[in-house]
Amino acid sequence: LAIAAAGGPELLDLDAGLDIDQFHRRGGVLVIAVEPTLDGAAGRQTENEQESQQAMQDARNSGSLEVPLHLRNAPTEFMAQQGYGENYRYAHDETDAFAAGVDYFPEALAARQYYQPVERGLEIRIAEKLAHLRKLNLEAKQ
Repeated sequence: LAIAAAGGPELLDLDAGLDIDQFHRRGGVLVIAVEPTLDGAAGRQTENEQESQQAMQDARNSGSLEVPLHLRNAPTEFMAQQGYGENYRYAHDETDAFAAGVDYFPEALAARQYYQPVERGLEIRIAEKLAHLRKLNLEAKQ
């Protein structure tokens, strides 16, 4: 879900109370609600609560959803034949380390935008960056 936020984890510090090692040890990926927080941004408590509530509501309503096939690892030939990892694009190999047009959310959720920057401080620049990335996504999907 961290990667699903436009701009990826380099823009947001996502604290779901579960570190990456714990996440991988669970043997699967669950769609979980995370609390979007921005380090050093004052006055975000109300916004964080609203964003968290929206994410939690989506998690309650949808339950555990399957990871899209194109994001899954295909360690066997059979899995590759089933579409696992098909047309996977590694963001760090892309221009500006952003895979424009790639969907990370399960189909049932469509793309969500939980983090909404406010018009103050550093978040003004983050909003500009997110707008640029969303524009790239739209152009790539046309």
